[in-house]
Amino acid sequence: MKAKIIITLVLFLCFTAFLSTEMAATESGESWSPVKFSLWPGIWGTPAKADIDGINFGFVTFSGKNQKIAGLDAGLFSSQTGHVTGMQTAIFSTYSRRQMEGLQLSVFTNSYEDGNGVQLSLINLADNAETSVQIGLGNDVVKSNSIFQLGFINSAEESYGLQIGLLNRNDKGFIPACFFFNFSSK
Repeated sequence: MKAKIIITLVLFLCFTAFLSTEMAATESGESWSPVKFSLWPGIWGTPAKADIDGINFGFVTFSGKNQKIAGLDAGLFSSQTGHVTGMQTAIFSTYSRRQMEGLQLSVFTNSYEDGNGVQLSLINLADNAETSVQIGLGNDVVKSNSIFQLGFINSAEESYGLQIGLLNRNDKGFIPACFFFNFSSK
């Protein structure tokens, strides 16, 4: 029952995003589509280079560095996209090369270069996060104004926030490396 409610909600949100962007996209002349399906990188589905306002799905989803996905980006095995606003999910790994705003969910690895959001995986990596929550066995963020990390090993370089785990490293932390928890504030 819960799965049906979640699927209905995701489809409703994607459909709403599709309707709300239809006029703006056609007036600006940008290429966009509500749905994209791809088999493998280089074996494009349709459309090949359009921004997606809705659902991007494939065995391995791979979108251009500047391509934007607003909605659900779901790769069966892996998902690599330029800019995601919404949810990015795959069994093995997700990677957003430009901007990530929302939720990244996979079994093994999540990674993004810039963005805000929640990462749930065994290993979570973020380069520049304005606000981020990372939950996994290993979590790493390079720079963040506000971070919460819950994991076995947590690492942060130029970041402020709370870490809970067996080993926590934060260059700006109360103590640079600490067992069980660490925190830093501006």
